[in-house]
This record gives sequence, C-alpha cells and structure tokens, in this order.
Amino acid sequence: MTRARTFWLAMIVVLCGVSLWLGRRPTPAANVAANAGPARTDAAFWADTPGREPVHLVVLNGSGVGGLAREVSLELAVAGCVVERVANAPHDHFARTLLINRTLAGEHARILAALLGGVPVLREWNGRGAEDAVLVLGIDHAEVRAALRRSTAPAD
Repeated sequence: MTRARTFWLAMIVVLCGVSLWLGRRPTPAANVAANAGPARTDAAFWADTPGREPVHLVVLNGSGVGGLAREVSLELAVAGCVVERVANAPHDHFARTLLINRTLAGEHARILAALLGGVPVLREWNGRGAEDAVLVLGIDHAEVRAALRRSTAPAD
C-alpha cells in the first residue's frame, strides 16, 4: 500500500509541475520592442498593440481602506489588465502605491506605471506565480485611481 501511495503522490507532483510549466505565458517584451517609438502612457497603448498579452496583476491593499483592492481591480480591467487575486498587504500604512514587476519587460512595466500616475516600480523576479506584477495600493490611492481614469477615458 505504501508503494501505491508513493506512486500516486509522485504522479500528482509531476502533473502539477507540468501544468505550471505549460501555463506560463511569455513576457510581452517582443510586443514592446515591436512598438518602439515615443512611449505612450495611455490605456490605448494596450489596446493598440497587436498580439498583446494582457498584464496579469495581483492587487494588494496597503492603505487600510476596506474593499479598495477589489474596487481598483475593476478599474484595472478597463486598462487591459487581468487581476489574478486581490488581498491585503502585509501592513496597511503604505504611503505610496508601488508596482512590483515580476516578469514584465522593463519598458512595459514603466508604461504601466505611467498609466497609474507614475508610481514607483520595483523589480522582484518570481517565476512561481501566475502574475506579471503586483500592485500595492498605498494611501495615495486616490491619485492613482484618478490617473487611471484619465488614461482610460475615451479620446474626444
């Protein structure tokens, strides 16, 4: 009986590993390089990029305002982002919102940060998660949300 359990446990581990390996998307560096030129900081950048993969985000609430991560996640969908998960940050007194870049090309992360009002970008590679970046919402979330609304507003 012990050998059978060991076999099935090994099969589960292998299947999980294969599914994680096959589930990773390539980073959108090729899309950014193909659209070199003046950096656009509006949401139309995402929509106008042929073959563009959406940016997968985890949104963390570091402001102490209840339900903020969920609300902002809905606004990010308009900008072409897919929110994988919302949660609370390790503490609730982040002064500034920040973007933690996990797998995005540098230019792509800078454009996303500009779309969010020029939030700082930190680089932290993590190949284990499904997200491209983590957005930690700080006390300045109102400015970030206003910048996001301005960048996703239809052009006149």
